[in-house]
Amino acid sequence: MNRSSDDDVLGLVASRQATTRAALARQTGLAPSTITGIVNRLLLNGLLEEGGDTASTGGRPGSILLPANSRERALVVELGAHRARFGLADRGGRVSHVNRFDIDIAEGPTTILRTLVERGEELAERSGTEISGYGIALPGPVDPQTGTVVGPSRMPGWNGCTVPEAMREWSELPVVVENDARIGASGESAYRRATSGAPSALGDYIYVKAGSGIGGAFVENGAPRRGAHGLAGDVTHVPVPAGGDRPCQCGNTGCLDTIASAESIRRELRAQGLALPSNDALIETALDGSAQVVTMIRSAGVNLGIALSHTVSFLAPDAVIIGGTLSAVDAFVGGVRQSLHERCLQSVMEHTAVEKSLAGTDSALWGLAEATSVFLNARGAHA
Repeated sequence: MNRSSDDDVLGLVASRQATTRAALARQTGLAPSTITGIVNRLLLNGLLEEGGDTASTGGRPGSILLPANSRERALVVELGAHRARFGLADRGGRVSHVNRFDIDIAEGPTTILRTLVERGEELAERSGTEISGYGIALPGPVDPQTGTVVGPSRMPGWNGCTVPEAMREWSELPVVVENDARIGASGESAYRRATSGAPSALGDYIYVKAGSGIGGAFVENGAPRRGAHGLAGDVTHVPVPAGGDRPCQCGNTGCLDTIASAESIRRELRAQGLALPSNDALIETALDGSAQVVTMIRSAGVNLGIALSHTVSFLAPDAVIIGGTLSAVDAFVGGVRQSLHERCLQSVMEHTAVEKSLAGTDSALWGLAEATSVFLNARGAHA
């Protein structure tokens, strides 16, 4: 048995880079007959499963290959200011059992991390699975090498917390930690691969998560760019003219966050006499057709487009993907698109799509599922 070739095939299937025998042959450069032998061996040993057939492109459809079912799952969690979304991720990078619970991120890492471990244990018991690791997305800058939170403006008590070390108080299992927007950018591609069975066609793209706050990432050649110190993509503190002298939590004034985040929109609506208790209520009111709320949300999208226009002109990406809570309102995405078309060269925008995220509010969970599949598959391959 060639353990290296087997591991290569398992890794390609798990990451969704190749999910058919033909695709595996192309990716590895091995002969189709060799791939057939490897796949048959992995199927026989229970490390791979066959799913349905791929969509026909004129030739004989091929069976989709999947990592074998296992009780082992990673708990994937996206922490927000007031809510956590969580679910289970399998070795194929697929997400299931998505749920949410209310939190206050200001309670600090000890309380929040203990709660997510407890919730994971409860979910594993209900689903008949076993937690074998954790993936955690945070609404602030994260050092990708250590999992340390670096200077967050919306996470009091978290600065300097090295999350994998903090988690050891309750678990010795592996932990992946990443910024929510950056892992959400990866998750958008992962979701599209998982639901289509084919490589993502996004190319190079900017991803923006717009919710309580605003985060961003740039994906080039399939990988999010982190910058020299892991702080790239922090669009929320870009100053915009409409921000004026509004104070921001970062200590500056006029940041995008002060006029384009869901929190700032609710604050402005409250000043106008419309008090909405949550971001969910904000979105529901907009979708119910409130002209006042839709106008405010569209204005936020316009200002996000203004903040992004320099970056789009400089990078000329294939797409700008808008995710997060506010992306549920078409007027928000439309406002971004309007600004970019008004401020960027036509020659750039002719090749830059502005789209709503297909993964929606689960994009970070899909990104974490892809990241945690690495250690889940390592355990499975060498069990």
